[in-house]
Amino acid sequence: MTYTASSMKHGRRGAFAVVLVAGFMTLLDVSIVNVALPSIDASLGASEAAVQLIVAGYSLTFGLLLVAAGRAGDIFGRRRLFMIGVAGFVVTSLGCGLAPTAQWLVFLRLLQGGFAGILNPQVLGLIQDLFKGNERAKAFGGYGVMVGISTALGPLIGGLLIAFIGSEHGWRAVFLINVPIGLVLVPLAYRWLPRSNGTKTRWSWKLFDPIAMVLLGGAVVTIMWPFLVASEGGAGLASAPLWLIAVGLLILAVLWGWERIWVRQGGAPLIDSRLFRSASYILGVATGFTYFAGFTSIFVVVTLYFQQGLGFTPLQAGLAQMPFAIASGAAAGMSGALVGRFGRTVPVIGSMTMLISVMGVGIVTAVVPESQVAWWIIGILALAGIGSGLVISPNQALTLDKVPAEAAGVAAALLQTMQRMGTSIGLAVVITTFFMGISSRGYQTGASWAMWVITALIFATVVLNLVDRFRRQEGKQDASSIA
Repeated sequence: MTYTASSMKHGRRGAFAVVLVAGFMTLLDVSIVNVALPSIDASLGASEAAVQLIVAGYSLTFGLLLVAAGRAGDIFGRRRLFMIGVAGFVVTSLGCGLAPTAQWLVFLRLLQGGFAGILNPQVLGLIQDLFKGNERAKAFGGYGVMVGISTALGPLIGGLLIAFIGSEHGWRAVFLINVPIGLVLVPLAYRWLPRSNGTKTRWSWKLFDPIAMVLLGGAVVTIMWPFLVASEGGAGLASAPLWLIAVGLLILAVLWGWERIWVRQGGAPLIDSRLFRSASYILGVATGFTYFAGFTSIFVVVTLYFQQGLGFTPLQAGLAQMPFAIASGAAAGMSGALVGRFGRTVPVIGSMTMLISVMGVGIVTAVVPESQVAWWIIGILALAGIGSGLVISPNQALTLDKVPAEAAGVAAALLQTMQRMGTSIGLAVVITTFFMGISSRGYQTGASWAMWVITALIFATVVLNLVDRFRRQEGKQDASSIA
């Protein structure tokens, strides 16, 4: 991709700030809505299915478009796709905030998730375009700060808006808060983001395989949907249509066969096959999957336990997670410099710290009296935040380090898709375990059992990080480098 000299000279920091704020806005909407669901139910009379779709629908369409949007950004230019994503996200956020019925809210929430899916691959792709070498690692450190803070601050910001505006209209502010942010981002993106025409300027179906996009979208939907259903409302995996997973795997097999046919006919594959020949990329994607399966589940369990088990208000539950957010942001900010020196050792240490922390929460919820357990959890979460800050952005940087510019968007999108799928699967399994524990012995048992499931997921992350570290340490370069 080629950029004008002036765009690279003036505003690289501004461009970085723009993409981080945009990423923050879309990731915040994953968690901020949860605390508003009771208010939405009361205000619009939403059915249980509608409430479920307000949350799960956003995640579904978010994950559905990631790879296709990443490929489009590679071909037609990331700046163009970024601005489309931001503009669409603003319009749909406004619509969600003004929705007159639950049905309209569900429809607009699905569209909002789709525009988030268009936007997010461009965020990582632009970071790769803007920075090289150690600067890129530091930039991913900033990205890690944003991910950790957006995940932890969602419940707090949602609780604050509802507390100050009121339950009747506070839920609308949860969506409308995106509008002024987006309106500022659009002109700044036009001014500061690097201008690029992508790898191609003329349209051709040979460059953009529509059948592969439909097949991949179908696979993502059918695999994610059972877990999204299971993670909402506490029903668990028992009520989920698990047979859809088999359908999704069958669709993936068809996709693999179709891609081979498409390439033989001279078409460009949806996903660059060079990515699958890189051990560092494969291990990094697997690390993202297992880590997000455990990482994002922590906040759901803690929020449910604090509010339902210990009687915290939504605002109090959000405030209790602030030590994690602060510690995670601080660690992620330092991780960029550290990963440039120590490589995969950084996420190894981070995931081990996270493992010890989650095990600690599992122990204290089982043995500490209920009157004291909240303070123990809050303190341990601060340590977990340090560990998390040393995992997310270093893994992003190391996974995408050798990806060429022409495949940066789709590589980042595939990584994000696997993180989204990990989140859905992890939440379903963890929440099922949480409610099983509640039914057996109460909330403390439910929280403890859930934390041990999360421990297993984080342990898998530790193992993957160690495998990649030893592989790199032994000097085994990817035999088929994707550089």
